[in-house]
This record gives sequence, C-alpha cells and structure tokens, in this order.
Amino acid sequence: MLKPSRLSLSEIGQVVGFCDQSHFTNAFQRPIKLTPRQYRNQQ
Repeated sequence: MLKPSRLSLSEIGQVVGFCDQSHFTNAFQRPIKLTPRQYRNQQ
C-alpha cells in the first residue's frame, strides 16, 4: 500500500486502523527498522 499509493502516510495509517500517524510510524518501524517515509522512498 505504501509504494503505489498517492495517499499520505497519515491517510494510510488511518486506513489500516491507527488513530494517528505517530502510532502507525512506531508500529511500522519496529520490525523493519525504517520509517514509512524511508520505506516509500527506497521503492
């Protein structure tokens, strides 16, 4: 969802069930050691 999407990271976080972007970023970053923005920019 991060790679092909034109949605903002905040919007993606809400779509997948997080109440705010910081919670989404923390949960995403734990297992892969990249923020959602870093992951998106790598692709």
